[in-house]
Amino acid sequence: MNNNGNGSELDKLLGDLYPNVIAPKDVSQLGENFSFDQTNTAGMIPGNSYAGAPQPQRGGLRGRAARNLESKWEGVMHGVDRAKCPDWLNEECLNVFSRMLEQTLRGFQLTARRPSHIDPPFTAKAIDVFPGGTGVVAIPAGGAFTTVTSFQIPGIHQRGIITAAGQSAESVAAWGDLIWRITLDGIPLPPWDDVRIQLWEIVPPTPLFTPIQPLSGQTVALQAATIVGGPYNVSGRLTGWYYPVRSEAGNSIRSTLVD
Repeated sequence: MNNNGNGSELDKLLGDLYPNVIAPKDVSQLGENFSFDQTNTAGMIPGNSYAGAPQPQRGGLRGRAARNLESKWEGVMHGVDRAKCPDWLNEECLNVFSRMLEQTLRGFQLTARRPSHIDPPFTAKAIDVFPGGTGVVAIPAGGAFTTVTSFQIPGIHQRGIITAAGQSAESVAAWGDLIWRITLDGIPLPPWDDVRIQLWEIVPPTPLFTPIQPLSGQTVALQAATIVGGPYNVSGRLTGWYYPVRSEAGNSIRSTLVD
């Protein structure tokens, strides 16, 4: 190794350790020619991918997500007997878990599916019912309600969504003599318990401003009766979907979870 005449101890040390390295004439250039830090972090130069050893983490949590996670651990552990938990349940380990979760979630792009009463889930099956055969039902004189079309939610652990309805009568004159309603297990559902006009179109069916959500075994029906006159031929339609849920516990959160 050449000596620059300064008798530098650093020159001598480098000469002994790296005999093939030519010493710069200006010792201030050493950082540009040979740097211990550079050998460790060269892969971290912008545009390069890091391929070195794991880098040490600064103490404490890093990032807003990790800090939020830290604040939740106390709530998660509330009421837990710490003596029965493993030895790793300590502040240092919880900090590590928080950083791990933060770094993991950074790699995800999460999307939220709209509620199942707005968009059918992947497991949903269609509901589209109307009178079979001739497509019409005779509503007799006398004022008794007759079912025009209906649908029963099958199986167990199912949730139904009736999103739209339709009604039709044989003539314009018949509308003034008819009364319509929607029922759930025979019980009229307000505000559709006293409809005396054509409120819903058959094609396409008219959306209900509040979907009807029957459970397994329940039956939704569109019914009509005569106020005066009759008989009249009418038709009707109910559309929507049904899908499996984890529970039938009314409107609890489990009854809305879809697999």
